[in-house]
Amino acid sequence: MLSRMFNALRSLDWAILLSVLFLFCFGLAAIYSVELSTETQRFTFFRKQLIAFAIAIPIMLVVITSNYLQLRNYARLLYLVGVVLLVLVLIFGANIRGTRGWFNFGSFSFQPVEFMKIALIVAYARYFGEHARRQFGWKEIFGSGLLMAIPVGLVALQPDLGSASILVGIWGFCLLFAGIRWIHIAVITILGAMAAAFYWMFLISEYQISRIQVFLNPALDPLGESYNITQ
Repeated sequence: MLSRMFNALRSLDWAILLSVLFLFCFGLAAIYSVELSTETQRFTFFRKQLIAFAIAIPIMLVVITSNYLQLRNYARLLYLVGVVLLVLVLIFGANIRGTRGWFNFGSFSFQPVEFMKIALIVAYARYFGEHARRQFGWKEIFGSGLLMAIPVGLVALQPDLGSASILVGIWGFCLLFAGIRWIHIAVITILGAMAAAFYWMFLISEYQISRIQVFLNPALDPLGESYNITQ
């Protein structure tokens, strides 16, 4: 076991690992800076991040010594569990700042969409592995799009537009790696732009419009909506 773990560590992509560690330290410093400016200075979120990091290290060691190809056998199960969790969170989840996307278990909270992101990637790895062919066509695009549309619809009901967009992005990147042709990219881009325009005109919420506006122009409301971006 130890020798296998040592060999796995030697073969790691250290550039990616060090990049992750740098981002973690940068985020940790940002959290510490924010909590340092509070009146209580309990550093609750800072400690939570350190605990999560301590838990993640042994999980990482287990993962890198495992054969990830075995996930192929559980792709459908993982996807189904992810969809079920997204349905259950709409019924039993906690409503936090207008979004029903969390399960709360005392001091521990769990967001099912985070599990769905991993499950969707595994499902796509299996799907495109089974449907790979030289001429990548609309059949594969629509089939893979259906896998994405179900969780995206459930996440949009929470509503969580950011996470729904990430799931759509996962589909897009997997299509690129699967060998989608330029004509397909052009058509999907046009359809996506039309869908985005329709959403903007008829379905978007006021707070979502405000977030987009302050992202494009942080000076619009520096002490209110764009405070975090300005800082």
